[in-house]
Amino acid sequence: MNSNIQFSGTPKEQAHQLLELLKDKHLDIDALKTLLPANVEVIREFITCMKEDMAANAASYNRVIGILESSLKNLEDIIKDGEVSEEEKKRCHEEIVRIHQHVCDIQLAHEKNLLDFWAHISKYVFLLLAVIVVIASGGKVKLPKK
Repeated sequence: MNSNIQFSGTPKEQAHQLLELLKDKHLDIDALKTLLPANVEVIREFITCMKEDMAANAASYNRVIGILESSLKNLEDIIKDGEVSEEEKKRCHEEIVRIHQHVCDIQLAHEKNLLDFWAHISKYVFLLLAVIVVIASGGKVKLPKK
């Protein structure tokens, strides 16, 4: 399926292409082995690219947490006097529905974007480490004798 893919461009562009490829749930592991760049600069850029992607995911998560905290603050404000009028009940209901929707959205996004990605990426980390070892050894890996 992915056997026709080739990385092109600068090392940074190739690193971004590799990251996007790794996010593909249907990636053929054998095809990945043939696609991995044997270029230290691309691997360096890939590491940077992964760190940036993780930071972006964390920033997105923090924004959603801020929204949830705002809803909780609104609820606290509504009940702070110990009484809840009919209008305040409606506002409480709206805030709780808002929280529910955001929690559902977080779970869906997490399942869609992160769980699959990180489940697959663990396989590729070991593969990348193997490539780095081969590159660092000049293409000659000596196995210990028994």
